[in-house]
Amino acid sequence: MVGDSLMVQEGSSITADGIIIHSNDFSANESILMGESLSVYKDKSSKDNLIFHGTTVASGLAIATITAIGNQTRLGKIGESLEYDI
Repeated sequence: MVGDSLMVQEGSSITADGIIIHSNDFSANESILMGESLSVYKDKSSKDNLIFHGTTVASGLAIATITAIGNQTRLGKIGESLEYDI
């Protein structure tokens, strides 16, 4: 639920959008959203301190506060924008 804490570590898939509150050598593969083939280093103090549903942890560990779940995540909104009526 929004407001809960989420812990992710190397090799895991991120299941919600969130703001990093603690990290240890953390980087994420965000190619599904950004198209960038390289992992992105992130921590609490970096400008980009967000994690996103559907991305994977490339290294390290992070604890984040969940800000969005389901269709409210960045990936969920992309999916909704691709829906069409027949």
